[in-house]
Amino acid sequence: MADGPFFNGEILGNVDIAWLPLLHRALLVEKHSGYDFLANYPKVKAWQETIAKTGIAEKSVPADFDEAFSNFYLAERTFLGRGANFDEVPIATATATGGGCCG
Repeated sequence: MADGPFFNGEILGNVDIAWLPLLHRALLVEKHSGYDFLANYPKVKAWQETIAKTGIAEKSVPADFDEAFSNFYLAERTFLGRGANFDEVPIATATATGGGCCG
């Protein structure tokens, strides 16, 4: 990473745009669960915050994206939603109970 607020310096570029979805979703996870994937990476965290301030992420997704994302990925049935660790045995899934893949 360069010394500027964006990946290659002072100007928003292709690398910033390419990483925008991942950095945006990481912010949503932090907002809803309190878990910060980037806590140990201060330069990447600063980059994430700079990109977030542009408002591009919100313009690139539907208005209800935040709610839909958190309802799906951060629901109690998910590891992240429960704050589970990787050693935990998964709870029964909708597939195991005959409810389909995403129920």
